[in-house]
Amino acid sequence: MLEINQQIISQIEKARQILLVFKKNWETDSVASALALFLWLKKTDKLVDVMADGFIAPAELKFLPALEEIKPELHNLQKFVINLKLNQNQVSDFAYDTDGDNLKIFLTPKTGEFKESDVTAGQSNFLYDLIITVDTPDLNSLGAIYEKNLDFFFNTPLINFDHATGNEHFGQINLIDVRANSTAEIIYQFLHDNFSANFDENIATCLLAGIMGATTGFKTGNISPQTLGITSELLALGSNREQIVQNLFHAKSLSALKLWGRLLARLQPDRANHLVWSLLSYDDFIKSGATPTDIKGAVKELVTSLPQAEIILILYEQPSGEVGTEALAVHGQLFTSPNYSALDLVRAFRPAGDKTFAHFIIPEAKLLEAEKIMIDEIRKKIAN
Repeated sequence: MLEINQQIISQIEKARQILLVFKKNWETDSVASALALFLWLKKTDKLVDVMADGFIAPAELKFLPALEEIKPELHNLQKFVINLKLNQNQVSDFAYDTDGDNLKIFLTPKTGEFKESDVTAGQSNFLYDLIITVDTPDLNSLGAIYEKNLDFFFNTPLINFDHATGNEHFGQINLIDVRANSTAEIIYQFLHDNFSANFDENIATCLLAGIMGATTGFKTGNISPQTLGITSELLALGSNREQIVQNLFHAKSLSALKLWGRLLARLQPDRANHLVWSLLSYDDFIKSGATPTDIKGAVKELVTSLPQAEIILILYEQPSGEVGTEALAVHGQLFTSPNYSALDLVRAFRPAGDKTFAHFIIPEAKLLEAEKIMIDEIRKKIAN
């Protein structure tokens, strides 16, 4: 571990500008751990940006320091550079114009002339020279940030912080500890072991939020003495526990609670396959005032209350988006423990997501039809 720490420190020290990124299907631990690392890097005067594909800040995380710094997309990685050899000449006039799809640049030399052979063009270096991923099991989990920038990820050093057993060790440097309950614990240990003087209340609050989010307020059954010891140290460092508890566990909107009630009332178990599922009609969303983003909170409560349920399927209706119709499409959200791959279980429906979460659409099916299709498909996959 000491050797890995030194490798990480060396890469960070050499870096000119750092991209800090986490999975599209983020958890509280993902956001809070990334922000803790972001705040620490800023304290060391590093240029750093933090991103997650399509990130929209949820109300329950608004208390986290620097949350507004998280960007939803990656762009302008490189600049197109036009190089002109001056040959001891100087430019007396510069102008440009557009002609349809063409950009014309006009350069007037002070003396003599510029020739075509004096001009070269090409791409600049990438904006970032180091990538750090946090709480991300594989590169595909980053969504468009990875998919649209393959060359960048292939050619840039990458440090990978995670605690998941299914992490693919895709970094040049991988700090993975599957004994930890959260990625926040790993970030804490790295910073504590190497830079303890750089902790402050904001960093401590982010790290404690990550730990409490990952353990649902210490309700999961695998809390280790190490987790409790780190929590105690973070409290001593000034982390705001009351603010974390209020926002993560007490400040539930009435609309979300109404939706959760409807979801829980229709819960169906398949104990032999460690599977539970539920259905939500579009009318449920209308009457509760909730949105599909509220589903994840209900599933977290299920994971805590039903630890034997390793596969949780929620099917729900949303407008299809077809112009001039009121047609509804059936969507699915599948949550799994590390013992299963969510993407593999619903591969036939072209899902998006990662190993523990998949979102998909069942085409041309009503809600009850989709229920039978999906339960049969998942049972078949488990049997094989």
